[in-house]
Amino acid sequence: MLGIFSSLKKEGSEQLRKENNCDLLEMEEILAESEKLGYNAHEINWIVSKNTEKAKRLAEIFDDIYKKLRKNSSSLESGSLELEDLSKLASVINENAVEVLKMSKESLEKVRQGSQAIAEVQNLIARVSEEMDGSAEDVDGLQELIEKIADFVDFTKEIARQTQLLSLNAAIEAARAGQAGRGFGVVASEIRKMAEMSNARAYEIQEAAVFINEGIGKLQQIFKENAARLRDVRQKTQLGMNTMDESVGAFEEIARLNDMLFKSIARQTQATTSHSNIISSLSKETLSNIDSTGKVEDLIKEQGNNNALLLKIAEKLAENVYALQKKTLKLKKKDELIIGINPALSPDVIKAMYLPVISAAGEKAGYTFRVLIAADYNSLADCLIEGIVDIGWFSPLAYVNAKNKADIIQIVTPVVNNAPFYRGYIIAAKSSKILSIKDLRGKRVGFVDPKSASGYIYPRMLLKMSGIDPDRDLLEKVFFGTHSRVVEAVINGTVDAGATYSEALEEAQKRGLKVETLICLAETDPIPKDCIAARPGMDQNVVERIKEGFLTYKQSGYGMGSGTNINGFIEAKDENYDIIRAVLKEAG
Repeated sequence: MLGIFSSLKKEGSEQLRKENNCDLLEMEEILAESEKLGYNAHEINWIVSKNTEKAKRLAEIFDDIYKKLRKNSSSLESGSLELEDLSKLASVINENAVEVLKMSKESLEKVRQGSQAIAEVQNLIARVSEEMDGSAEDVDGLQELIEKIADFVDFTKEIARQTQLLSLNAAIEAARAGQAGRGFGVVASEIRKMAEMSNARAYEIQEAAVFINEGIGKLQQIFKENAARLRDVRQKTQLGMNTMDESVGAFEEIARLNDMLFKSIARQTQATTSHSNIISSLSKETLSNIDSTGKVEDLIKEQGNNNALLLKIAEKLAENVYALQKKTLKLKKKDELIIGINPALSPDVIKAMYLPVISAAGEKAGYTFRVLIAADYNSLADCLIEGIVDIGWFSPLAYVNAKNKADIIQIVTPVVNNAPFYRGYIIAAKSSKILSIKDLRGKRVGFVDPKSASGYIYPRMLLKMSGIDPDRDLLEKVFFGTHSRVVEAVINGTVDAGATYSEALEEAQKRGLKVETLICLAETDPIPKDCIAARPGMDQNVVERIKEGFLTYKQSGYGMGSGTNINGFIEAKDENYDIIRAVLKEAG
């Protein structure tokens, strides 16, 4: 009987041992699955959050399209009416153009006739001028004859004078001869009378010749003056002729241009009518599109509401999974340590950049690291202080805040891109026309988290140094929770500028985002890299093993995981973060 009980007891113990081992295996699986579930919950929350942001952006875009369509519809309707009026006006202009073309051709013909008439007048003036020149030459010949008559008169007067002298001498001789010379005296008397008459007639001829000569002189002067006037008239007529020739050319050009204008106006009239018909049709289509766009906008808004609800569910799921993880972490084995990381990084970055390094460092330290993605910066510090996680991977400011809460143990600092520090940037899109940090007054600026060094505290200090109070002078401060979302928000125009750091821009470029469309408005001084710290009271030997595991990690190429740019680690010193404390104090 005792043997039976002993056998049953032995079988029962064996069964209990098997059940306990099975429970332990299930607990280990639960912890592993909890770790995966935490990562998946973070990824779901991340994706839903991004989809919600994109849906919101899409709704804003469609709302803008809807408003523009309504505005365009009104403009098209007004434009259609104006085009109809323009079409009517174009028809009137076309009719006027036809009349102008006709008038210009008639004017051209009249100008040509005037030019021909002036040419005929010029020829007539030329002939008259030639005749005047001939008459002037004839008058010159008459003047020469008058001069000869004057010479003849002078000769006659000389003969009369000589005859008088001869008559006088004859009278003297007759007187001397007495009675015998009486007949000779009569002859002498007659000769004297004839001389006197010749002299008188010579004077009369001379006076007539002088009078004629004066008349011929006046006539000659008149001919010369008329000839001069005719030459002047001819010159002016020639100028008129040249002007008329130029006018003919100008009117020919005007007629050609009017013809071109007429054809152009005819084409314009046709095009205007066609445009009027197109605009009218487009106006009707736009009204139809407005209705369709309005429906699409309503659907997008509804989807946005669904996304917002889904985001709340995802956040609640993440919270529940986070709470579940905190409970299941108690099931860890002695060779397992829990490392918490902040949620400010995308799932892809966590998977590619952090998990391979954490796994490799844990292996070198002789531990298996289980990963807990904290809900936020403060939660990571609380979990470490409460002992829920053993190690925390803190951003610089998160480490300072956690150190203020409890005496956490700093272990190592990562060396990223061959440097144990990084720089923060305030960025903006090139298309925003924002050229300096001073231009951010009255703008929407995106930040990461109030506990982020490069994502808030340092940029806040830079804004204050530029005379901008972040709490009063910005239109809005938007916290996106991660650097990736800040970069995306700046690129897609959700915010005017954003605060981030160098590695986030590199990561965005790898994801295919157009970082080349961004400009840097301000750059921080070097900021110490993250701090990996242990919970307060952790066994010093364990701390040293963890430190050794991280310090012996070396990256080869991209090391122990594709995509990581962590080159190694150096020992962390609390005083290295005094600069963060100073900036935190200065930033207010």
